[in-house]
Formats: sequence, structure tokens, C-alpha cells
Amino acid sequence: MEPIALIDAFPEDPDEVLAVKYMWSKLDDQIEQAGQDWKEGPSPPPLQELLEFRYGTLPALEKSRRQKTIDVVKAAVARTREPIVQGMSAYALSWSDERTGRAVRWFQGHLEQRWPPGIAFLAEDLPTLHAACLAMDIAALRDKPVADDPFPAPPVLITGPTGTGKELLAKAIHLRSGLEPEPWDINQLRLFGALNCGGLPTDLLESELFGHVKGAFTGASTNKPGFVAQYAKGTLFLDEIGDMPPEVQVRLLRFLNNGDFRPVGSNEITRATPRIISATHVNLEEKVAKREFREDLFFRVRGRRIRLRGLRERHRQSVLALIQRFLEQEARRRERTVPVLTRQAWVALLAHTWPGNMRELRYVVERLIDEARPRRVLDLDELDPEIALRYRHVIPAHQQDVLAAMAEEDRGDTTRSAFVLVQRLEARYAEQQRREDTRAATLRRAAELVGRLAGNVRLDQQVAVHMDALRLASEEALIQEFRKTWMAPMSDYAAASKFDIERATRLLEKRLDEQDSEVKSKLDALKTRVTEASNAYAVSNLAAILMRIAETGAIPQVGKLLEVLESATEMAQAPPLDEGFRLLFEKLKMLTPTQLKDEVKAFFARDASQVPEGEESVPLSWDDVKEDPAALEAIIAEAGTVHAAASALGVRTETVSRTRNRHRVNPG
Repeated sequence: MEPIALIDAFPEDPDEVLAVKYMWSKLDDQIEQAGQDWKEGPSPPPLQELLEFRYGTLPALEKSRRQKTIDVVKAAVARTREPIVQGMSAYALSWSDERTGRAVRWFQGHLEQRWPPGIAFLAEDLPTLHAACLAMDIAALRDKPVADDPFPAPPVLITGPTGTGKELLAKAIHLRSGLEPEPWDINQLRLFGALNCGGLPTDLLESELFGHVKGAFTGASTNKPGFVAQYAKGTLFLDEIGDMPPEVQVRLLRFLNNGDFRPVGSNEITRATPRIISATHVNLEEKVAKREFREDLFFRVRGRRIRLRGLRERHRQSVLALIQRFLEQEARRRERTVPVLTRQAWVALLAHTWPGNMRELRYVVERLIDEARPRRVLDLDELDPEIALRYRHVIPAHQQDVLAAMAEEDRGDTTRSAFVLVQRLEARYAEQQRREDTRAATLRRAAELVGRLAGNVRLDQQVAVHMDALRLASEEALIQEFRKTWMAPMSDYAAASKFDIERATRLLEKRLDEQDSEVKSKLDALKTRVTEASNAYAVSNLAAILMRIAETGAIPQVGKLLEVLESATEMAQAPPLDEGFRLLFEKLKMLTPTQLKDEVKAFFARDASQVPEGEESVPLSWDDVKEDPAALEAIIAEAGTVHAAASALGVRTETVSRTRNRHRVNPG
């Protein structure tokens, strides 16, 4: 029979891939063992379940003579699935959420058969369950020395963030190894010694580890056995080994090489070979690279390595199930009511990063158990302040609004649920009005600045209609932006959460529709007047330009124009320029766009005609004309006003006026 390759599509998480490969290996062993008793006919139900779990749903299987179980499975796969590529004998089995759930249940069942009773090690995700199964496999390696290693079991290194249960896992390995005499108490194990390697100074840590003799140092009044000697027939758990001082690392390495050690102050060599389990929350590879941890010691303590993941690394559904199980267990242990939480509280718990991991989760659960009462629903206020604060920072505002309304519904108050949602939306609308980075705010600012500038230079009549149009356009933009920013995403989230918000938002939507319709009607009525004003007066085109740009959504360009407008408004108010601006706009305000264009053309034509061909015009200075009345009068006539002539000559208006009057009083 031609061999058929079964290609499994693994999950993307590397830790989950290792877990699935481990599970496949164990399943293959079980299938092979169960298949040995399968003589003929349909496969027995237990074997059928194993085969379908491992290779997917298959039709009824039959066994031919001289065929192994796996060959029969592959033959069934070949009959029921299309090959990946035509002509290839390889068939893909996809990974799915359904297979993930079955994998978790398989790991839990596989673990329950071997896990020591009395230890509550909660795990709801594949990597953590895999780590626990590995720990039970390692525990079975007791009394199987390797080569010339004097220790009867390989050393174990447990890594993971603080609070993930590293010491609990070490105790499970110890108990599963059969090293603890019966009866035992998980809180007072006689042959399990835990020593924190980072919490003691060098001399004291060395003494705690290897012991000391009387007189070895000041205060050593008696002989004291160390942890190595005390737990020689049990398990020595070296917690936070990554923080161990370098001097103690050297002595520990020698001990791990051959089991020999010498108490502090003694010349007598003693031997002990306990099971060694180490744990650390730091990255030992990085410490080795920085020469803060000995490389040879690192490879000595990591005989078997187990990694525990923090809660922030786990999937959301895994954390959800973990919290639920923890609540149930803690309520049962304390004989209290299992608390009921609002959906808002659950979202806050899932959004929390849990830096303290299982230890922090335990304290949070204890607080919830204390707050729980019959018929009472716990909300965000009953959680730790840090959890509620992170919820308000990381959960989008529109989701918070929906969740706040859902919390009232969870409490059974549907009427208040609608009231809370409407109240929050009205507050969001007011907040949207106050924002300065929106199109509505830009249009509103444009209307204000155009109005100020027009008032300073007496152009109110020419731009009044444009100011009204800008204000109406601002109101229309506010409604559109509010719907896009708040209403649409809020409705989408509510629909995804299966929460009906139509009843609560119906009145608000109606009010927005009416307001939008009224604004659009007024804008349509102003269109003709805006066009007429733009055609009649040149200066009113500035407001029209602002409106056209704003309608295209080009807010940055409008912002630049507004900066120019602000500068112009300030200049128009500052003497002596205020008089100049007044005179300038007095001349321009009655010009139509066509007349203004003709004036500009005539000005440039007149300016060019005064310069002989082939020569460049040289501007006159004040020194050139202050003693020449004819030249001064010519410049004033060309500029149009005394103020404009003074600006061209670079002097103050009063200076030109006084000189002009002096020439008139004293001609020649």
C-alpha cells in the first residue's frame, strides 16, 4: 500500500504547537496500544473516538488482515479526502476552535489521572496544561540516573513570570515522585525544602544551602545542617536562582557536578543527592550573555525545562474560563455565594494585564467573594481601582457607553439602562462640540474670525451671508461627525454584543435628523445669496473660499488660511495700521471681483510703463524725496493715500504728513 502523509495544520502560537505535538505523540501511543486488541470488525468506540480526535471525523473503519491500525486510518483518509495537490498522497487536517476545545479537554483528562490530589493548579490553556503534563512525566524519571550523574533524577528548571505557580508545580513534581511519606500536608511538606536564592546575602545564603559548623563565623554557636543535607532524600527547590550571587554559583556548580559539598568552616566533604528543582522569573540566557550568571551552571540546572506563561500571554477565552473556575473554587472553599458580575466587570477583568498573575488573581477573586451577596450583581465599582482605571484607559469610549447601559440591564433595570445610554450620548455630543480638532470647529472658528475682521474694517454687510453659511455648515458638520465618531461604532458594538439600543437612541436619532434637516434647509436657502454676494463684492470671496475648501474636507488648508486671518485681524486692530486697513478696505469693499481684477491689471501696467525699456526701476527712499515736494506728491498720488506712501517709503504716516504740510507752508 502506498504510504499517505497526514499534514496537520498547527496553531500559530509556538507554545501551543509544542503542546499539540506532545498530545499527538501520546494519542498515537494510545491508538497503537488500543489497536493491538482490535482483531476484526468495526473499531470499538474508545478507539474510534481516539482516531477521530487524532485524524478528524472518519466513516466506519474496518481492519484488514496484516494491516496496522494507523494504515487503516490512512486508507480511510485517502477515501474521504481530496489530496492537497493532484497526484500527491498527502492530506491536510486543519486546526480549528473545535479541535482546540477538544485538545484542552484531553489535556485536562490526561493530567487528572496523574496530578497529586490536594494541589489546586488551575490551567485552562494548552501551554499551561502541557507544562503540567511535562512535570508529571519528569516526576516519573526518579531513580533513573543518566551516565555518571550521581543524582537519581535530572535537574528541572521552571521559568515564568512572578505569581504563575512555579513553586506549586515543583511541589507537584515532588509529590508525584513518591518522595513525601504519607500522610502529607501541602503546607508542611517534610522532604521539600524551598530556598529563595535572591533574598539573602552571600555568606548567609551559602550557610543556608550547605550548612555551617560551630565557630565558622560570628554567631555560629552550634553546628547547623544546610538545606542540601536536610533534604538529601527529598527535593531541594532553589527559587529565583537567577539572583544567586556569583560566589555561591561556583559552589553550587561543584555540588551539582558530583553531589559533594562542604559546610561553611568545615574540612569534611559530605555527599547528598536530592532532586534539584530551580525556578526563575528572569531570562537566564540574557544573564549568561551579560556574564551575570555562569554558563556552565545554566546548562547544569536546565536538565529538563518547563515554561509557565503569564496571564497576559494567554488567550482571552482561557483567562475567562480561568477566572470563572477560580471564583467557583474559592466560593466553594469559603462556603460563600458565587458572585454574579456584569458584562462591564467581565470586560474590565479581561482587559487587565495581571502583572501579578495567579497570585494577583487570587486576591481579586477573594475580594469579589467578600462583596458577593444573594441577588446582588457586582459591577466595575466592586473591582480593584487599578483594574477599573485600566478599563477606562484602554476600552474605547463608545464601548464603555454600551457596557454601562448593559450593566444596568444585568441588574434587571431596563428603564435605567436606556436612561444611562441617552445620558452618556448627550454628554458625548457636548464633548464633540468642545473639540477643537474637528471640521465643525474649524468652520466655527472661520466664521468667528471673518466676523471679527469684517467688523474691524466695516465689511459686515458684504460678508454677513457668508458668516451665516459658515455657522450653519459648522452645525451640519457637528451632526455628521457625531454620528460617525459615536453613533455608528456604538451601534456596531451593541449589535455584536446582542444588546438592543434602538429603544434608547430612537429619540436622539429623531432629534438629530430634525436638526440636520433644518440646517440643510437653511443652507440651501442661503446658496443663492452667497453666490450673489460673492459676485457683487470682491472681499466676500474670502469667506466663500473658506467654505469651498471646508466642504472638501481639506482641514489643514483651512487651518493655514485661518492663521493668516488671525494675523490680519490682529494687524487691523493695531495702530497706526488700523487706519491704513480701514482706508484700504474702504476703497476695496465696493469693488466687484471683475473690477478688482481690472484695477490690479491697470496697476501693474502703469508700473511697467514708468520704467524705460532696458532699465530697472529703482525704488526711491525717504532721503530722496523729503526735500523734493514734487517727488513726494507724485509718490502719494501713485500710492493713493498718505498711509500707503509712508509704507512704501518706510516711514511713519505722521512723518509724511508733517513734511507735506511744511512744504505747503514754505513752498520752494
